[in-house]
Order: sequence, then structure tokens, then C-alpha cells
Amino acid sequence: MALQTCRRCRKRRIKCDLQLPACTSCQLVDLECLYFDDSLGHDVPRSYLHALSKKVENLESTINAIKSPAATAPSPTTFSQSDCPTPLQASLDPRVSSASSLGLGTSAGLLENLLRTLVQRSSTQDQSALSRFASRTRDVEDDGALAFPPLKVNFSKLDTQSLQQPHLQRALIEYYAKTVQSSFPLLSKSQIDSLLRYEHPLRQCTASERLPIYAIFALASTLVSRDLDKDQSITASMWTERFHSYIAGSDSSNAHGAVRMKQNILALCFLALLDLVSPLSPKGGVWELVGAASRSYVKVLDDLSVSSPEIDDEFERLGHCIYLLESTLSIHFRIPSLYCNSAPTVIPSGLSEPLVYHTLYTLTQLLNFPKDVSVDMESSIPACLRINLESGPSDVSLGQAQVYLTLHPLFTSPGAGIHCCSPDLLSKIALAAAAFITHTHKLNKERRVVSIWVTAENVLQAGAAWAAYLMLHSQRDSPLHDYHVPKPIDKIPPMEPIVRCSSLLASFAERWKGGRRFCQAWEAFTDLLLADDSLSKIATGQQA
Repeated sequence: MALQTCRRCRKRRIKCDLQLPACTSCQLVDLECLYFDDSLGHDVPRSYLHALSKKVENLESTINAIKSPAATAPSPTTFSQSDCPTPLQASLDPRVSSASSLGLGTSAGLLENLLRTLVQRSSTQDQSALSRFASRTRDVEDDGALAFPPLKVNFSKLDTQSLQQPHLQRALIEYYAKTVQSSFPLLSKSQIDSLLRYEHPLRQCTASERLPIYAIFALASTLVSRDLDKDQSITASMWTERFHSYIAGSDSSNAHGAVRMKQNILALCFLALLDLVSPLSPKGGVWELVGAASRSYVKVLDDLSVSSPEIDDEFERLGHCIYLLESTLSIHFRIPSLYCNSAPTVIPSGLSEPLVYHTLYTLTQLLNFPKDVSVDMESSIPACLRINLESGPSDVSLGQAQVYLTLHPLFTSPGAGIHCCSPDLLSKIALAAAAFITHTHKLNKERRVVSIWVTAENVLQAGAAWAAYLMLHSQRDSPLHDYHVPKPIDKIPPMEPIVRCSSLLASFAERWKGGRRFCQAWEAFTDLLLADDSLSKIATGQQA
């Protein structure tokens, strides 16, 4: 049967490219691609056809393999002591790539390492039915939502005028200020207040405010369609298209010199933020955008240092945001950044974020590209960001949690054993993992998570790090067994971080298609985790 035009393209009266598992138009707005099937009498997802075709291909390949005289039966996988020389020192098979779909971070290898360890532990235990624990946590997700005026749009008469209602413009600006501005302050507070003072911001704004206001509408409407109301995806798409059109038309503006370069850098930063919120290109595209912004920033900085030694607040704030963006992506993609190596000298010293992200970047590079194996990682952490085990989980800030969570490969990565991490540092990392999940859970409840695809990677690593800590704590030969310093497990219910991690990943999966891979991988891991007898005793409080 020939493929048919999807429902969205038919409604918009545009040509559908009939791609599988979804057409390009539906992929851009992250909507399910549906078409009407005459034989069934209802809409059918185009991804269903894609899944059927893949299944047919797999069955055909299986049949061909069976018919082939050279086919041999696969040998069962064995897990010996040599495969996992230490409880968390499993050797990964480089040929295995099924987990690589989780992303470019370390969560795929981390989960595979822990799964192999769990299989080894469970080989000596009585196997019981799996609990399907993680599936039930989908009902735990918070149902609180922010108050936001509904964007009532008549899609049959959709035009630019329907998007310009003054009260909707002000609502979008307020939502941007609460969600994005607190994490990436590209605009000053006075600029935001100036836009909110306008009764009709889009009509009354000045020429210099035209770029940020289009960017705000594109970002805020995309966040609204992602987190609050999926029906507004068409509205978000139109604002995004208008933002891109304005950037393309602004090339012919009369601005020159440093002013023109600042506008270009600001536009690149807004485009990168938009890609962080809702990727419209491959994940590497956002790295190129931020790289272009940082190169332009350095060039303007060199020109200003010759003409004027003073750098205005706007330019300093721009450099601060570029640093936050580039360090975030550098840490996520596990690649070095020349800009991050030199940028802290031009970052405003009164802000705390640069110190956190500079420390995160430094630790990540030390772990990924070690120069001296004897270096003490904790000594690279500034005193103001160090965790005190005597304090409770609520006393650990988000910055401290992020910094110590970066060190989890010291005891979770392949090739690293418990000897690489002291009991004191291991407990701090576990406390940081639980605190990071708690902070992210709060941000998600308030709908303040800017980038789901970056946050999902970090949440999965935090949950796995806490689970690895529980696995070590349950072993009799573990250095934690006779460890008398206050332990995180004494202050935090053992299963609380696991439940919250499941809740977060389920919430992300509902708003982002790629999040389903993280959620499914975590469900499989927690099922095997709770099938472990000693860990089940810890979960039920039966073990001291």
C-alpha cells in the first residue's frame, strides 16, 4: 500500500515527504506523525509502519541465517570472575553498541557496567520474578503545573496577527524570565523589565529590542508546547520560523562594527538555546553554533582591547553566557574547549555559576584526559564547593552536587576499582547524586528544566551512581562496611533517589521522544537491581 499524506501536512496543505518513521514536518515540531487508514477506519502512526518494516527485515534475516549452512548456534554468555575483577570493574565489550543510543555522555557505558555487575552478583542467588518496579513509578510524577493563559488559536485561520495578542506576549516574556533567564541570563533584568512595561511589546519595542523579543517568543512558546500544552506546537513553530526569518533579514541591517557583531553573537546564543530546548538539527549542530559565538566573541574582545580597555556590562554578560553554554556542551559531549580554557578571565567575578562550571570542566578534562594518575581529584575542587559529610542532603547546593557527581567514574567506570576512591570521597559522591536528583526533581516540578536531553543524561548518571553506592554498601568486603563516618544511606531513604530518578525519566519521556530510551534502560536496570537479595534487604530496611 502506498504511503499517504499525514494528517498534519494535509491540514496545513503542504507537501508531505512521506518519510518513515515520521515526515520531516512532524519531526521538526516533535509530534507523532499520523495518517488515516481507510481499511481500519482510524488514524495510524507512521512509526507503526516503520516498526513493521523493521520487524519484517529482522525476520527475513533470521530466516536467511537459519537456511544458511554455515549458521551456528550462539553460545550462551558467561560471566566469570575474570569478567568482573572487582564489584564495579566490569570489562566492556567494545563490539557492543546497543546501549550507545542513550546519547553521547557516559550513561550507556555506566549502565552496562552496572548491569554486568548485577548479573554476576545474581548468578549465586535464587532468581525470582522481576518486580517491574520502575513501571509503577510513572504514576508518581507530580501533576502540578504552572498557571499560564491558554493560547486559543483558530488553526483554520492561523496567521501572524493571531500570535500578537498583547496579553499573550507579556505571558511569554514572563515565562521566559522565570524559566530561561535564571539559567542563561543573556538579557539584563532592566531589558526584561523594559519589555514587560510595554502594553503591546511587539509593536512598541525599539529596533534594538526586535531580535531579543522574537527570540523570547520562540523560546517561551517552544517550552510551553513541550511542557504545558502540546497543542501549541504549531504556534511555537510559527514563532520559531519568524525568529529565523528575522535573523536572515537582519544581515542587511545598517548596524556596523562592534554593535553588529554583538547582535550576531546574541543571535547565535539564542539559536543555541533554542536547540538545547528542542533540537532541530543533529546534536552536534548546537556545538557548532556555540563555537561560532565564542570565536566571534574572542575576535570582538581583541578589537575592543585595542580601541577601548573598558568592557561594558552587556558584553561581559554575553561572555558569561557563552561560557555557560560551551562548558555545558563540552562536559556533555566529552570534548575539550579552547574557549573554556581561557574564558574565565573575562567572566564577571561576582557570579557563582562560572566557578561551578569552570570546576566541572576542569574535573571532566582530568577524568577524560588524565595526565597524572596520582592527582587528588578533590583537591581540584574550591573550598566553597566542597561537601561536608556532617551536613544533611538539603544542605548540599546544586552546584556542589554537580561538581561531586562529575567524579563518579572514579568508582563506576570500567577499569576503575573501589581502590581509586576513598570511602570518604565515595560517600560524598553518593550524597551529591541524591542531592542532584532532589534539586532536578524540584526544577522539573516547577517546569524550569531548559534542556531535557542534557538533563536526562545527568539524571541517569546520578541514579546509577547512587545505585552503585548501594551495591558497594551491601557487600561484606566493601570498605564502606566498617566505615564509621556518617553515611548518606543513614540520612536518605535508600530507594528515594531511585524512585525520583524513575519519576523524572518518565516525565522526560512524555515530553521528549528520545527520553523513552533513557526511561526503558533505567526500567530494565532497576528491575534487575531489586531482584538482588541484598539490595532488597537494604530497600526494606532489613539490613543494618
